[in-house]
Amino acid sequence: AEGEREWIDVRPMQDMWIVNTGDMLERWTNGRYISNLHRVCNAEGKERLSVAFFFEPNVDALVAPLQTVFKDQEGPKEYDSVVYGDWLAQKYKSTGEVL
Repeated sequence: AEGEREWIDVRPMQDMWIVNTGDMLERWTNGRYISNLHRVCNAEGKERLSVAFFFEPNVDALVAPLQTVFKDQEGPKEYDSVVYGDWLAQKYKSTGEVL
């Protein structure tokens, strides 16, 4: 249902891409694109290709909803500005990981 976070099956399709977004893209788009927890289960047992690519801001970058995205949306700004390195350190700390 709309707004619920649940696991979904994504069937492989010829010449298609699946793109998983992360926390900063969610913040930049004011929630238009939702960050998702990504896990893969190859239920069909057929060979498939998975390529992970991570792109992150500089640790001192200020990350806030982009004005061009926010002004096109109805409703309030959902995300405050964060300094990426500070946010990342807090995220690691909350999971018990050491940065």
